[in-house]
Amino acid sequence: MAYRIIKLKEKHIDEVASLYIDVFSREPWNEKNDFKEIRLYIERMLILNSNQSFLYIENEQIIGVALGFVKPWYKGEEYILDTFLIHPDSQKKEEVKYF
Repeated sequence: MAYRIIKLKEKHIDEVASLYIDVFSREPWNEKNDFKEIRLYIERMLILNSNQSFLYIENEQIIGVALGFVKPWYKGEEYILDTFLIHPDSQKKEEVKYF
């Protein structure tokens, strides 16, 4: 199983937006999200000067998404994980091997 973690880039926006809608339309969220709104949300995250958003890719498929940013904190900086999602086919796996 080949995997990698990469920074989210503009070329990934449509695929991430589709995955976001798929994941959050299911239980327990049952959200009815609009593609254009989710795409705009991801675009806005990417243009933040403190953006730190990542993709977990396995066998060239996006499996996980972490949308976040860094902000000042009284002890330096703090990472804010705004949205985290895992592809439905990879949720609830009993065994996950990363190394």
